[in-house]
Amino acid sequence: MRTRFLVPVVLCIAFCSCEESFNPKTEFQEKYGLFAVVENYPPTYNQGVTAVVVKTFDTDGFNPDHNHHDNSIPGCKVTILFDDNEVKLSEYQGSNMLGYQPVNSYLGGFKAAREQEIKIKAELPNGKILTSSTTVPGMIEHLDFSYPFNSGVHTDIDRFAWGEKWRIEWDSYNDDMYFPKLSLNYTKKDDNGNRNYTKEIPMEYAKIKGKFEAVYPSPTWNKCVEYCFDCIDSAMADISMGDSLKENYVIQGITFSIIEFERNLASYYSSTNGYLDNFSIRLDETVYSNVSGGIGVFGACTMTSQTFDVNTRYAQSFGYSVR
Repeated sequence: MRTRFLVPVVLCIAFCSCEESFNPKTEFQEKYGLFAVVENYPPTYNQGVTAVVVKTFDTDGFNPDHNHHDNSIPGCKVTILFDDNEVKLSEYQGSNMLGYQPVNSYLGGFKAAREQEIKIKAELPNGKILTSSTTVPGMIEHLDFSYPFNSGVHTDIDRFAWGEKWRIEWDSYNDDMYFPKLSLNYTKKDDNGNRNYTKEIPMEYAKIKGKFEAVYPSPTWNKCVEYCFDCIDSAMADISMGDSLKENYVIQGITFSIIEFERNLASYYSSTNGYLDNFSIRLDETVYSNVSGGIGVFGACTMTSQTFDVNTRYAQSFGYSVR
């Protein structure tokens, strides 16, 4: 089953700058933007692409977050090009990720070889043309785990021999950005039947202002991550906290996944992350763009994952069963 695991398209573009006169806004200049992401679907690694074409907006006052209008542009001709192939994207209108008015986006699918260059061209109704190119990301060839868990995941291991943490490394020939995640998958029986749930497992717990807080992996350029075994215990216990009916819980497995951003998407993420929200950029700072004829980004991402069974005796120690 193909799942759209990520569509980080940008729907709002914010203007905000400061001058010596302390005027927080500069004179408005209309610009056009193209934001498109290619998603590499495992295990077949067909590609899907989502694109949004937008125009910049001015806002009353000084807060760009007050803009609740759809600034996407309908009626564009958006095409993916690689080798002798030309794939026209279909226009779609649906709810945007900010929860405001519906947004016009362009969707399509294709099959290109890994590491192959692909191009995108957006022709606007007014004749304006925006272009860009990126490379289809490869896949992580190998995941290496410091402890193999041949009988299923558990934490009853020799910590002196194996350490206190489960180290996971991966091979990649690209200098990309990685988003690692470890998840506990389980079902819970209630009056409506069995429901599927996922709980992310933290790397560790850190004492912050006298209180222990869960610490999760941050986006990283490194090709490894470590998880405390005690955090697996905590996650297993947390899913039924306060519920005496432990037998209603069935453990499906533990999944390690990595979303990989190729260099264009990684550069854009690095230049915009942390300001306002995930969908706004500011033009008084250097924001990465690889779009000709306007602003924006055309990038690609892929996901690699591996699921482990959970040891039956370990699950039973919490009162759970396994699938």
